[in-house]
Amino acid sequence: MKFLSRLLATGGLVGYIPFAPGTFGSIVGVVAYWLIPASDSVYFLPLVLLFFILGSLAATQVEKLSQIKDNQIIVIDEIIGVWVSLAFFPKELKWLAIGLIIFRLFDIIKLYPA
Repeated sequence: MKFLSRLLATGGLVGYIPFAPGTFGSIVGVVAYWLIPASDSVYFLPLVLLFFILGSLAATQVEKLSQIKDNQIIVIDEIIGVWVSLAFFPKELKWLAIGLIIFRLFDIIKLYPA
């Protein structure tokens, strides 16, 4: 169970990349969004909610195991965040790239009250 939590929370272990794990996690989110057939259907919201719940539980467990608050290896929040952001764009490569850039900019600058 610990390995599955770590696998989910780190975006398939992408969170262990030593530089820019959030950016790489967001890229995983974009690729997953592109590959998920349900991303443009009524099944997308339940899928996002499922990953939000499971990802929150996994991230909590990984944070407890690592004893590091807001551990950078946890990128499930970037993955789910980019899914929600991309839901408002057409499912075309150009728009996915624009959505990724906008998401990363807002995630990096951390607007108040974040």
